[in-house]
Parts: sequence; structure tokens; C-alpha cells
Amino acid sequence: MLNFSKKANETINEYLSMWDTNKLAIGVVFPNGERDFYVSKGAQLNTPFDIGSISKTFTAALILKLVSEGKISLDAYVDEYIDLPKGRYPKISQLLTHTAGCRYLTPIEITLPTLLKKSYQKANPYRHASEKTVIKCLSRRRHCKENYHYSYSDFPYAVLAIVASRVTGEPFPNLLENMIENDFGFLKTQIARRNNREISYYKGHEIPSWDWELSNPYISGGGIVSNIVDMTEYASLQLKEELSYVRLSHKLWENSFQKHSNVGTCLGWHTYKKSNQLWHVGGVGTYRSSVIFNVKRRIAIVVLGNSKGKKSANVHYLAKLLYSDIQRKKLSFD
Repeated sequence: MLNFSKKANETINEYLSMWDTNKLAIGVVFPNGERDFYVSKGAQLNTPFDIGSISKTFTAALILKLVSEGKISLDAYVDEYIDLPKGRYPKISQLLTHTAGCRYLTPIEITLPTLLKKSYQKANPYRHASEKTVIKCLSRRRHCKENYHYSYSDFPYAVLAIVASRVTGEPFPNLLENMIENDFGFLKTQIARRNNREISYYKGHEIPSWDWELSNPYISGGGIVSNIVDMTEYASLQLKEELSYVRLSHKLWENSFQKHSNVGTCLGWHTYKKSNQLWHVGGVGTYRSSVIFNVKRRIAIVVLGNSKGKKSANVHYLAKLLYSDIQRKKLSFD
């Protein structure tokens, strides 16, 4: 059983006290390799949580696996793999590191109708996107510069999904799930479908989860569902670095740092200047998630939450607090 600090206990209780239906799951990897878990009332170790943008780290691993197999080059331009009008397009490395200048590229006509009818909490704003719409958007932007600074976006990962499908001749969801099951050994980490989801609640009313069509390339940036056991094992997998393409995803991308920001990216994760800490956060609908790990210190924290309300963002705050606690030996287990 995890023994939390007073501050961590207060944060957990504050999160759970908003509504009876709020759920929280925590996984910790200690320096000696031991793992332990905490799940709140109403949740279990196998309770599925949408992990949102942490899905991008899985997509990055898949792309880097294809790089290791010689099917993709990090220095290649996108139009080497996708048939596009003549122009200057971003490199694969730029897409992976959010340095392709694509922050606002998804057209508002794709996302706005859903957001007007239903809130971000209730519906997927990318639900009407397809390979066709992504390629059309990319074709409009034919003058990519060589060096953009970091600018976070879901769009470049939708492009990467199409690239992976083009070079292998396989649907992207198949590629992603095969890697997750066969390489990682996770049986409960999958593309989010209606039959592997939990119902979310707010004030006693059901809140629909984001729907995904398997043909939607935006799955690559936010379409995975998992549980705390698999995600903690995923964090352990990062610490071990046994798979070459997982290790490559930790490589720092120097051009990603903004002039007045401490945040940059590796080929699959976020990081800070002069720090060995790697992390990623996610959020879709009422779900929020956070993974923080440090290969040098051999520690990792995973927090998965499901809550609608102003405290939902506390998931990443809690993960950072627990990360600090384990460093200062304020977090232990029996």
C-alpha cells in the first residue's frame, strides 16, 4: 500500500470529494524496480481510462520502430511518403517534436460544428476528420520553414498516422495495436471503442465518451484507452530502455525549446531544460492523465483520473507532487 505525504493526501481527497463518481488511479515505480498502486473508491486496477494525448508517445514509438526497420527516415520530408502537391513540407522529425508549425492547421470547419453542438467534455471535436481532410489541410501548407520552435498540436500526429499506413500498407490502428500487444505485451491497452470504455458521470448524469472511427488518423494523438497496471508497466518499459526505438523516443530535440520557455521535446516525450525528467499529459472528455519518469533516477509516476470540473487538471499537479515526494523519500509503500 502506498503511503502518501500529507500534501498528496489532501490533493487526492480534494479531487475525489467534488463528486461521488470521480475516479483516480495511481501507479508508482520505485528506484529498486518495485511497483505499487492506489485506486479510489469505484475504480479497480483494471478500470479503463482514456489516456488522451499520452497516445502520442505510443505513436512516436511506432514511427521510431519503422525508422529502425528502415521504412521511414527522420530526415525525410512528408511528401516522400504521401502524394502531395509540390511544395516544402515538414520533416518526420519536425512532426514528432511539434516543430513543424502546425499548431492551427486543423481547419475550424472540422472542429467547430461539434464544439458548438456539444462541449469538449461531451464530444470529440475531431470526430469528422479523415485521411482526406488531413491531406487536404497539409496540402494548403506548402511552405514549411526548416526551423520552427515548439508549438504543440494534434495535427502532426494525424499526419504521422497516415505516413505509417502508407509505408506499411496496413491500417494505422492495426499497426499500433500490434505493437502494443506483441512488443509491449499489453492486452488492455487498445484503441478506444465503445465496448472497452467506462461510462463517465457528472452530477449523476452520464457523460458520453469521445467516439472514434478506426479510419480517423487523429486516433494517433488521443485515441488510446488503458488501465493503471498497463500504464505503470509502460512507464517501467521507458525506464528499462530495452527496446531501441523506445530509447530513441527519449532523445532530446534541441530546436524544440522556445526562447522564453523551459519546456521542450524529445522524439516522443516532453522535457525541461537541464533536466532528466521526461513527461506527457493527456486529456479527452472528462479524462485526464499524466506520466512522469526519470531514467537516471529509475523512478516513474502515473496518474489517471476521470472527473468533470475545475479540479480535473489536478491530475498532472498530483503527478508532479508525487514525483517530488518520491525524490525526497516522502512516498513509500508497505
